[in-house]
Amino acid sequence: GSQEQFATLAGGDSEVAATTTSDRITLSPGVAAITPTDLRMVLRHELFHYAARHDTAADAPTWLTEGVADFVGRAATAQSPAWASVAQSGQLPTVAELANEGPGRSGAYDRAWSFASYVADTYGAERLRALYLMACGQGHPDVATAVRKVFGVELPVLLTGWRQWHSS
Repeated sequence: GSQEQFATLAGGDSEVAATTTSDRITLSPGVAAITPTDLRMVLRHELFHYAARHDTAADAPTWLTEGVADFVGRAATAQSPAWASVAQSGQLPTVAELANEGPGRSGAYDRAWSFASYVADTYGAERLRALYLMACGQGHPDVATAVRKVFGVELPVLLTGWRQWHSS
């Protein structure tokens, strides 16, 4: 009904279109004003979270859970308005960046999405899925160990490849 109800029931602020909990997806009142294309993107993103909830540990890396959800949610040809800033930063987003209200949050989500897109483009969607399950599943190892096990390379090598992918 109202933004206040959404914040109370779902924990979302005014810039959040939807949230997913273990038992539901809650849409903010603001989604009534977005385009059908954007609504489909939001729903795919949230449906991924909902579908993956049993395979995702509570302490999973937020940048990876959000990046993969955005990869699933965004159309394959989607380009981010902040694509250049992703390449310039070249850093995975922090939990704080993903949680902060304001324009920095969008760029953090773009970086998480672009990393997932790079992995899928370079190694295939199945390897992205394998990384997700290894790094985000119950009892998961740290990300560096998961990367080593899934790709056979060290995390800095994967991150360098991601940064170079933006410049090509």
